[in-house]
Amino acid sequence: MGQGNAVYAEIKDYKNFARAFHDLKAKGLFICGWYHSHPSYGLFLSGEDIGTQARYQKLWSKSLALVVDPYQIDGTSYGFNIFRANLKTQTWYNVPFSFKDNLDKRVLPDLLDFINPVIDGKALFLEYDFDTVNG
Repeated sequence: MGQGNAVYAEIKDYKNFARAFHDLKAKGLFICGWYHSHPSYGLFLSGEDIGTQARYQKLWSKSLALVVDPYQIDGTSYGFNIFRANLKTQTWYNVPFSFKDNLDKRVLPDLLDFINPVIDGKALFLEYDFDTVNG
């Protein structure tokens, strides 16, 4: 559905995107949002990101965008933030969040497996392939 490199990504196949959304909905599932990384660029939504977020919010108004910048991880930042777009003004805003419990240390290996490719600028998504998914 999308193409990109370490700095830029774009959803190009909107029909496949909508088909994936509706296929999941038919199974009682839904896409709550999307994530991507801005390694060393900060936590924000770019103009292209706002366009992508707008497409998600048109399918489900509560959709979220999670932006990861592993270089922001320190004692005051988790290295990610959650956003939504104001579709009228084409601007973004932070969605407040908190954690109910302390981080379970058993998830750290999985978290590192997720973060390391982001730092290396490698894609972490699989293409939605309608023919493969449906056999």
